Amino acid sequence: MRSGCTATRALALAAALCAAAGAWPRASAAQQPGLTLQRAMDAAVERSGGVRLAREELAGAQGAARAAAGPFDATVTTFATSTRDNTLRWTGSGAQTVNPSRTLGVTYGVGVERTFRSGLVVSPEVKATRREFSPDQQGRNNTAAVDLVLQMPLLRGAGGQIGAPERAARVAEDVARADVRQAVAQGALDAATAYWAYAAAAERLEVQRQAEARARRLVEQTRVLVAAQERAQADLNPLLAALATRQSARSGAEQDLVEARQTLGLAMGVAGEEIAALPAPATRLPSAATHEEAAADALVQQALARRADLVAARQAVRAQGMLADAAQAGLRPRLDVQLSVGYTGAVPGEAWSGLVTPFYRDLNTWSASLEVNWQAAIGNAAAGTAAQSRALLRQGEVNAQELERRIRSGVAVAAQALRHGEEELARADEAVGLSRTSVDNEERKFQMGMSTLFDVIQAEDQLTSSLLSRIGAQERYADARARLAFETGALVPPSAAVAEAASAPSPQARR
Repeated sequence: MRSGCTATRALALAAALCAAAGAWPRASAAQQPGLTLQRAMDAAVERSGGVRLAREELAGAQGAARAAAGPFDATVTTFATSTRDNTLRWTGSGAQTVNPSRTLGVTYGVGVERTFRSGLVVSPEVKATRREFSPDQQGRNNTAAVDLVLQMPLLRGAGGQIGAPERAARVAEDVARADVRQAVAQGALDAATAYWAYAAAAERLEVQRQAEARARRLVEQTRVLVAAQERAQADLNPLLAALATRQSARSGAEQDLVEARQTLGLAMGVAGEEIAALPAPATRLPSAATHEEAAADALVQQALARRADLVAARQAVRAQGMLADAAQAGLRPRLDVQLSVGYTGAVPGEAWSGLVTPFYRDLNTWSASLEVNWQAAIGNAAAGTAAQSRALLRQGEVNAQELERRIRSGVAVAAQALRHGEEELARADEAVGLSRTSVDNEERKFQMGMSTLFDVIQAEDQLTSSLLSRIGAQERYADARARLAFETGALVPPSAAVAEAASAPSPQARR
């Protein structure tokens, strides 16, 4: 059983790797010329296509969440009508007994309907009417009516089930925000991997240039010995061949650097015509360092708590669960209770002010009604929708479980890769030191005539090979550090990831 202190250090290992000296330095361009790893990662987070697409998906999810809240917005309806009805009334026999009659009417009102997330529907309405009858000058009256209708579902749609799509849309917004954080981490990892490849290519080119310079120096030294008749002319041939080989290797390393720069520029989101102008790498490949071996369980728990893709998968399951519950509720019959209450007022008179006074004077008629509606769905539509929702829910659960399983495996592999990388780099450093000593010894022996050209060339080749092997070990070690930080969710600090997610358009204030 490890102590609590050790577990705490284990939880912080991946984050410490990101902040370790020589890993991700945060020096500014004014302090450190060239392209640093942090600048490359920042550019990737800001401009890479994956992050920008994730932000747009977040904006779309925010819009979908606002649209899903639309059914709960209040709807206001106003109306105003004017009618004129002309009729003929027969008061006796003969044409002279036909009298015209005219009816004028004006109606106005306003109604509001609001559906609450509990399923309750409230619909108040206010309406006023004025009628004039001619030739009967006394036939003028004003009426007003105020009604309130309350409808409450008792089975299907009750208990907030009607709000399930909105709640699921809000959770989907959280999923999209987690996807942005994951895209930020993935973009940072891609940039870090490409940067280390770029730095390694630059280091390999420098090694090949130094090997070419050593081969050229050996050729010049031998030319002097040949001119002094201390060496045969034939001794130059293997040296010239070795020089040509080094020149060829240097040309290949130059092309490798061009390709590595191209890959890094694409990961950073740099325009194609600007990639060639990227500065040389300023962050050196890391040297071997020994870290306290962290508890595997602690690293896994950190990963499960911080990985944004796992958060997104779990949130997606939660959203689908809400929709599945609502679809299951759709199998129940519908039973609604509707209560209506209101009053009607009437005021006779000729003044147009009578359009208002009936609302508060002579309230002579009150009304109320209670209505119960029952409805049952007969068919396969509701059952099919419920079955489809349950299947989608199970798919989401399987995806989340598989992702968790891959994360556990990825953390274990990354931790082993880091440990093996440390060991490989330590042995590579030893090999370089021994190879340098061997080259120095063979050159001195050659000058004293105790060694052959082939011995010198072989020692030079061994040194070059050792230097290139160490660069490869450094690159793999740096990648292992970045991979472990990514697998444990520590490559990008949570605060930075949240800031990236918040850079998308802000959602409407939730009700």
